[in-house]
Amino acid sequence: MGYYQTIMYEKLGITGKTNLLVAGMHNCTGPLANLFFITFISDRIGRKRPLIYGIIAITIALILESAVNSQNVDGTHRGLSIAGVAFLFCVTIIFSLSFGPVSWTYMSEVMPCQIRGKGCTFATGIGNWLVSTFWNQVSPFALDELGWKFYFLFVAFNLVITLPTLIFAFRETKGISLEEIDLMFGDRALGNLPADIEKDGGVIAVTNTHNERPHQDL
Repeated sequence: MGYYQTIMYEKLGITGKTNLLVAGMHNCTGPLANLFFITFISDRIGRKRPLIYGIIAITIALILESAVNSQNVDGTHRGLSIAGVAFLFCVTIIFSLSFGPVSWTYMSEVMPCQIRGKGCTFATGIGNWLVSTFWNQVSPFALDELGWKFYFLFVAFNLVITLPTLIFAFRETKGISLEEIDLMFGDRALGNLPADIEKDGGVIAVTNTHNERPHQDL
């Protein structure tokens, strides 16, 4: 959004120096919210909840942004223009309190140990930069052609794909060691451990089936 935000402001009737001033304020808001989340919130509430609440809040903000823009197509209603800018700021702040910082942490935590470096590189290059480049190229043209209706593309994607994926496929990793996270998703990265691995009361117990020895806590 940061790359083409000035186009969004122009759609709301905000031009000239005011447009640049608002863009500068927007560019400061995201990093500050990101820093606040990383410093004070991230390790207290975990990974999954910020993602779920974040996608819901972002979707609501985009719906409200679309509603405001639909009633202010020519950008002449000052009150609606201010509301439109406010909702765009809301999207950025919410993203910086959820997906912005959490996606990097979660990505590195759930990757199998033996491919963590390559996996994170692939996720960053394809899942982040390539997708971002695509939308940065497409969005200005889509905004010109579709106007406020363009936001509903993201609303639909969030509700149909992102939210169900977060709820049913993502697992909480807060306070869990990397070895335990591997076990949560299967023992694919721990082939050197004994065959029978059981989860008991939040403690990983390892059973050596060959030697008849009692469980050992890792």
